Amino acid sequence: MSSANLTLHNLYMQRTATSERPCFVCNKFTTNVLRNEDGTDWFYTCVSHLNDKGFARPVVEAEPEPKISLPKKNINSPSNSTNKKEKSISSDKGEKEESDKNQAKGEITEKESKAKSKISLEKEKSKSGTNTLETLAKLQQPHKPKQYILQRDIFYLRESSLLKRQREQVKNVLKQLPSVPKTNFP
Repeated sequence: MSSANLTLHNLYMQRTATSERPCFVCNKFTTNVLRNEDGTDWFYTCVSHLNDKGFARPVVEAEPEPKISLPKKNINSPSNSTNKKEKSISSDKGEKEESDKNQAKGEITEKESKAKSKISLEKEKSKSGTNTLETLAKLQQPHKPKQYILQRDIFYLRESSLLKRQREQVKNVLKQLPSVPKTNFP
């Protein structure tokens, strides 16, 4: 790999590191890292700098709307079972004796109120069920890291620091090479 052909692209992804290091700009300790796609350049930066338009701006990509398939209704759905309960409650009412009529009315009203509350809860669950399907669909999609484009001057600083590192690497390699003989041959 030649170091002379190495160029930076101004597209950085936000990552979270396991250890804290000082920010590139303000030297506060942070775990947020900006890393370019090929991994040749990375640096720690604060969240406040990422929100600053003078430092970097986020890349906004148009997200396609997820296709959500709604579940098919079953014959044995909970709403159908509550209807059967209501029918059995009303049929129980006709079978009771007149002496137990007052007592039965009290029980039936309690049972009807419980059945109505169950129906309302099931309606709320079905409404929230579509919301939970949407949230599940969003959670199942792979999370893309947030991408940023650095401001022109900040990117220039990153390029210059990369060039400085490359020059140091070249000097280290040159030191390891054998030197030219300084004595004259007879």
